Amino acid sequence: MSAAELGVVRLSRELARNFSAQPGDDPAEAMAVHIMKFWEPRMQVELLDLVRVGDSTLDPLAVAAAGHVATEHLPAAEAREPSGG
Repeated sequence: MSAAELGVVRLSRELARNFSAQPGDDPAEAMAVHIMKFWEPRMQVELLDLVRVGDSTLDPLAVAAAGHVATEHLPAAEAREPSGG
């Protein structure tokens, strides 16, 4: 696993811990909204790739959130482009 993937796993675990403790009907959806708003597209793609390969180190809430992200994220080719600036 690459350093970037390890970072995505670590960050997704922290988010899952925080979002599972917050009130609300669907913590996975709330976590997905956060991911789509604040994570770089490349990080979103890395999370989705880890889910696709069945990475067992991901928190189940992160996997559920990825399902929401997958329905709305940028196409992989576009998301993998480096950001400018």
